[in-house]
Amino acid sequence: MWHYIVTLPWAAKTITLLIVGVGTVWAWLKHRTIAGVSSAATKAAESRFFGWFGKKLYAASPPPITTGKPNNERTYRGVFQSCLQYANPPAEHFFTLEDRGSTIKVPIVRTNLLSGVQRGEFVEIDTRVGIYHGTEVVQRVRVINSENPRGPFAKGDAGY
Repeated sequence: MWHYIVTLPWAAKTITLLIVGVGTVWAWLKHRTIAGVSSAATKAAESRFFGWFGKKLYAASPPPITTGKPNNERTYRGVFQSCLQYANPPAEHFFTLEDRGSTIKVPIVRTNLLSGVQRGEFVEIDTRVGIYHGTEVVQRVRVINSENPRGPFAKGDAGY
């Protein structure tokens, strides 16, 4: 086809090139217009669908828990008895508290936080569950009162 254009007179070549140029610009503008319209339609459909989907998803989700304490934290209060290691496998450590006549034995990961607590002291021990193979990790130890928490006339180590 270019052989045909080369053999044309000079004015016909110019008109042919002008027509090809205008056609190219028109095709480019048409492409941009179609791309812009389809892009706008896609964005509108996405925002509408995902907005609707997000509202439905948020409405179906349970309300957030507003307590400041996570579910896997526990607090034990009582009179401290001991912190020992089991004699038989598994070789876990545990601490023992006595509170209102009941004894609580809690398996824990080995820690030095309980080394300064004496037997008979009223303590509050915060632990976290589920971090280390079913045992609890001691986070905080608070000695509430280094003297007997039950008063001066209490009997025994546990204060009863």
